[in-house]
Amino acid sequence: MAARETLGAGANLADEVRRSARERPDSDAVRHAGGRISWAELDADVDALAAALRKDLRLGRGARVALALSNTPAFVTSYFAILRAGLVAVPLNPGYTAPEMARLLGEADAAAVLTEPATHPVLEEAVADTRRALVDGAGYDALLASGRSAPPPPDTTGGEDLAVLLFTSGTSGRPRGARLSHRALMANHEQCLRLEPTPMVAGDVVLLVLPLFHIYGLNAGLGMVARTGATALLVERFDPRECLE
Repeated sequence: MAARETLGAGANLADEVRRSARERPDSDAVRHAGGRISWAELDADVDALAAALRKDLRLGRGARVALALSNTPAFVTSYFAILRAGLVAVPLNPGYTAPEMARLLGEADAAAVLTEPATHPVLEEAVADTRRALVDGAGYDALLASGRSAPPPPDTTGGEDLAVLLFTSGTSGRPRGARLSHRALMANHEQCLRLEPTPMVAGDVVLLVLPLFHIYGLNAGLGMVARTGATALLVERFDPRECLE
């Protein structure tokens, strides 16, 4: 299968989702324990959430939004929506304690945090006495619903603009935030596609068991799925028997 052309130097990483939705609308973008999401459905959800993040949460261009989520469809939609809205994604390890979360949210200057039932109590403690917006599962659904009737974000980012602020694992010291631009993340995809044999093509089903808050799972995994129009099979917690099934 012929490789897709590279998007322009000023492109936004979420443009890859739009392209996959245009070229493979009915193909699966995501498979998970609860079902399947097509590329067209994912692109529509990304549009809706991007609009709501700007309109309902009143986040300005370049604001940082933290993701304290496991490998779920909500992470996928939220990540690309943050980028499409012209915001900066800050993936966090959902296993961190409240003091660890509070410190990283402060260092990232996060304006909002998207969370889920497993991490919500920890994040409530972490954002106490701050003005950071905390969006739980119900809040996420409300944002999606609100964004479906909202206009697209007034402006966006791309190219050398900051896309992701990703903290290191901290194995040799305290975690440090690495600044990654749209162009840098997309250049990594082009590097991967020059490997022989090509590691991923449209139609492949990719088992995403690595955590999406880690750069490998986030960009060489999820980002490459969007770049190629493949299918992400999300695994929240690794179990050999379940993964084989």
